[in-house]
Amino acid sequence: SDLYFHFGTRSEIDYLSKFDEIGWSYYFVSETNAHLDRFKTLTSQEAFWVKTNSATSITLAIDSSVTTTTLPALHSGWNLVGIAGDSVATDIVDQASTQGFEVLNIWTMRNGDWSVYIPDATIDAEILAETPRITNIDADQGIWMKVESK
Repeated sequence: SDLYFHFGTRSEIDYLSKFDEIGWSYYFVSETNAHLDRFKTLTSQEAFWVKTNSATSITLAIDSSVTTTTLPALHSGWNLVGIAGDSVATDIVDQASTQGFEVLNIWTMRNGDWSVYIPDATIDAEILAETPRITNIDADQGIWMKVESK
């Protein structure tokens, strides 16, 4: 999806960022940061962050005909991915396993607060009790997950 079509030159948006096996890349509404790795489009299952300089409401038209809950190809380390259909955290762990990875943790932001899913109960017990736990992952919600090769 072409980002200029969706965001144009909205002054309240500083930038969008995404993360993949190469690292961070950015979409800037202004052209002031041309020296950074940049992107102009997003594809299905790419999650992204939006950095704004003020409180704002952002609407992005998403193709609702895409409802896959299949993970894209993962790489060792951190992965920022989007899930197009409703899923549960344990399904994400199972899918990562079929790609040869062990999930160390899954994070998502809901209503401005982080939530976490950690498959290892010992490590989960060490996380602050007030951090909400993930069970379900909503359609079109991005997840920030760390995996390692089995």
